[in-house]
Amino acid sequence: MRKYELTIAKNYVPEWGIREAVRELFQNALDQEVISEDNKMFFSYSEGLDVLEIGNKNSTLEASSLLLGTTTKLNDNLTIGQFGEGYKIAMLILLRNNLRVTIYNYGNREIWKPRFVKSRKYKAEILTVFSENASWNKKPENSLIIRIEGISKAVYDDIFNYNLHLRGIKDYCISEGYGKLLKDEDLKGMIFVNGLFVTENQSFDYGYDFLPSKLRLKRDRSMVDNFDLKTATANLWDNLAEDEKQSMASMIVSGSSDLSYISYSHVDTSSVSKDVFNVFKEQHGENSIALSNNTDLKSFMESHPDVNPIVVSDTLYDIIKKDERYLQEIDSFYKEIDRSPVEKLEIWFTELVNASYLNEKVKKDFNDILLELKFANGIVENVQEANLDNDDETLDDFED
Repeated sequence: MRKYELTIAKNYVPEWGIREAVRELFQNALDQEVISEDNKMFFSYSEGLDVLEIGNKNSTLEASSLLLGTTTKLNDNLTIGQFGEGYKIAMLILLRNNLRVTIYNYGNREIWKPRFVKSRKYKAEILTVFSENASWNKKPENSLIIRIEGISKAVYDDIFNYNLHLRGIKDYCISEGYGKLLKDEDLKGMIFVNGLFVTENQSFDYGYDFLPSKLRLKRDRSMVDNFDLKTATANLWDNLAEDEKQSMASMIVSGSSDLSYISYSHVDTSSVSKDVFNVFKEQHGENSIALSNNTDLKSFMESHPDVNPIVVSDTLYDIIKKDERYLQEIDSFYKEIDRSPVEKLEIWFTELVNASYLNEKVKKDFNDILLELKFANGIVENVQEANLDNDDETLDDFED
């Protein structure tokens, strides 16, 4: 008998439970099938025995795979795993939950039995895999079988509900090259990658199942970067069939979190600006106009009492102003106001900031120059006092 000590602390990833551990094993089995189509994965659960089994038709585990960081999937965009930790951590979590794990590794004629052993060297319990030679009377249907004993029906139901391969999807549509938009009400806000649950965003209107290449995961699968997630949802929407994209404009106007980062994605937002403009007018009336949150709303309302000004989010403003009708509309409104050159310059810079990503130094430098111009034209009496008064106002509030 051989034994392999894995120097992983017993309390590693303390927030993970059985569901997350089985997810890692499921992910490994799926990835192996992606790498080789004839290496089919399998998954079974025996309710009467409380036994769950998962594996692949032709896989073999080598002892070297027990080393943390060992993986054949590094930088593989088609697979989920890439850190070389998955099944090792899964064994640790399962043992920590007092479950029995046995790995039937037919390819090497071995049976692996992991358990915690008190290490003399580290004076702590560490994950240790014991490997013993074994023989089979006949070749099994699957070369690799990971058997987990002690999975109750309640625990299995939890695994089932968070795995699209098991529970299935009733209502969804496919986004070519990105994944699936999930319309089932009970999947709202749930984020999957290749059918496996990774995290949840309760502000979303829909659920999403991404291809591994479109939403890269960190070591802790549930830790998905918010920027990456929201740009991914926007790109997924943009790649839906045209008849499935009809609600995009309404979602953008309503401020849907699913599309809140569309301006930072690969989406050509000018393609939806016409529909967004139409929806905005339908919701707020023909006499309405979308304004940036940097607009001098009081002055605008005083000069246009018959207009319904609506201050909108940066995302909505960025899209709606790409429609030619909006540009003509806003241009005509501003032309009616007799403005000084300094006021025109301030409006121009406001529009520039809304259309680009200027750093704080550029904004501050312009603000200082603008105050000097206002002083020179008698608009302000003291530059220093005006600077203090403006610390929390328009030009210092521009977002990157």
